[in-house]
Amino acid sequence: MKTLEGLGVIDVLRDEYLNPIEWELVPRYLPQLDDGSFALIGHWPSDIVLRFIADVEAAGGQHQRRQSHDGPGIDSVSGLGEQEVIKLAQVVEATVVPASSSRLLGVLPTLKELMDSLPRIAVPGAKTVEAFHVPSARWVSATDISGIGAFRINNGFGLMTIFRTEKDFLEGKAAITPAYLAKHLAALQFGRPLLAYLPEARKLLVPIGADLPGLYERALVLSSGQMPEKLQGTGKTHLKFTSYSNVSVNDAQTLWSLLTH
Repeated sequence: MKTLEGLGVIDVLRDEYLNPIEWELVPRYLPQLDDGSFALIGHWPSDIVLRFIADVEAAGGQHQRRQSHDGPGIDSVSGLGEQEVIKLAQVVEATVVPASSSRLLGVLPTLKELMDSLPRIAVPGAKTVEAFHVPSARWVSATDISGIGAFRINNGFGLMTIFRTEKDFLEGKAAITPAYLAKHLAALQFGRPLLAYLPEARKLLVPIGADLPGLYERALVLSSGQMPEKLQGTGKTHLKFTSYSNVSVNDAQTLWSLLTH
């Protein structure tokens, strides 16, 4: 589900605690990738794909099948102007979304806004507790849930990830969150964002296990049309990273601002 959601193939309805409860295949659309091409995302039956590609090639455009690092490959078209693509898309009832990555990043909330909006519950009981250690980006054993940050607990019914601010600590409350989100919330809290950008390679890196949460990830996937790949650190470091490719400087700066405010 995470891969299909990241690629924008499905939309997921979540409850107040961000747990998935329903999903649906999105209507077909053509998000513009960072290289100027347009990806075929959503509900594209094979006959409509063939028809659209034939129309694109007849108009002088090209078709490419993109293989993903972790997920299904996608079709894309290039070599035509935006208005030409819009005209051809209307024939197959598809929506064109220019500069899709930047447009999505432009409407997402800051991580602080998301943190404040999460519903709170009384701190649950736990048989075992792990705390997320931001500097090493790892879960470490903890004696209890006292303090602030992200915690992974086993309450006897399974694992649960929770997050606590100083206000939560004082009120005896916590927010239930997906693990990826909890890690980045903890990083925001401690002022150490879990991301780095390599401008020459146009890659944005996060530690393994700290993938960008939800629509923040989808926005970067829309830059390349590919899910991120796993990388092994070189030189003196043996750290492993998740790498998002074809990320522009502007998109990286926007994401940095969203995840640090």
